[in-house]
Amino acid sequence: MYVQIETERLKIRPISINDGEFMLKLMNTEGWLQFIGDRNVQNAHDAQLYVQKILANPRFFYSVFELKTNQQAIGIVSFLEREQQKHPDIGFAILPEFAAKGYTFEACRSYLDFIISLDKYENIIGITSAANQPSMALLTKLGLRYSQSQPEKDIILSTYSLK
Repeated sequence: MYVQIETERLKIRPISINDGEFMLKLMNTEGWLQFIGDRNVQNAHDAQLYVQKILANPRFFYSVFELKTNQQAIGIVSFLEREQQKHPDIGFAILPEFAAKGYTFEACRSYLDFIISLDKYENIIGITSAANQPSMALLTKLGLRYSQSQPEKDIILSTYSLK
């Protein structure tokens, strides 16, 4: 679901083809590589192709959140309707220098509230590595509850559920 939302400190907007450089930086942070995985985005061209792929998928929605004060992009909220899952999942990532300041919660809370207000989805889930304590804490703070864990490749994924 693409929407524009403003919070006290942030603007949340749909990702655009102009976000390639930001995505290149974000996708090569230690946290992204460790917990989301290497998407082999090594340069501006790769990043632009990655964003184009997102924009071409009618079931994937990435929104960039940026600081109101200077319009600097600092993170993303994703809402993915994956074929292999019964319910859509919310995800997030932030540049490390802006982590632990409440920005991700602020963006996700506003975005999730909007999605819930649509009354379109029976449930919303969040999936994270069982080793990603900050993500598990944020999903819990957003009101999602742990529902299950499952192995995938060489990691354990934990699923959290709104209902």
